[in-house]
Amino acid sequence: LHFYEMRHKVSDMDLQELQRLGILRPVDVQAMIRMQPQHRSIITFSWSSMVVCMGIQQAGAPSAIQNLLSARLLQVHAHQQEITEGLALPVPFPYYHLLCTMVFVNLGIWAYRIALTESWFAPLVYFVVSFIFIGIMELSSELSDPFGNHEVGFPLDRWMGD
Repeated sequence: LHFYEMRHKVSDMDLQELQRLGILRPVDVQAMIRMQPQHRSIITFSWSSMVVCMGIQQAGAPSAIQNLLSARLLQVHAHQQEITEGLALPVPFPYYHLLCTMVFVNLGIWAYRIALTESWFAPLVYFVVSFIFIGIMELSSELSDPFGNHEVGFPLDRWMGD
């Protein structure tokens, strides 16, 4: 459910897809459809915690195991929340343009300075350096959303199916 939430708001069709994959039961899907979308992930963690507690009680394991597993679930939730918050606050638009301006001003100054040199290798060096800088900028903009539906995005649909 968390991976669906990272890409877009979870629709009823997404919940039914999770049911088709065997991740959710029909009763769970109906319960999630009735609740508010922002509460769905915390409810699934609550369900996970209840399953862990019932499993530990049925197995007769010590209560320290229950505390350990509950702490692990909370860590997973904290990491997922951190990812969600990071994706919700991408690099602000003015900062992105400031970075682009800084790179191109830097390349302009290098072009002027390299034009004043008397070396035959200067244009080649400038071409390689500018190619690397512009490539790094393009790569960083592509990797800023690793969960999107573009060439470098993670194949979440395939991973969820596996």
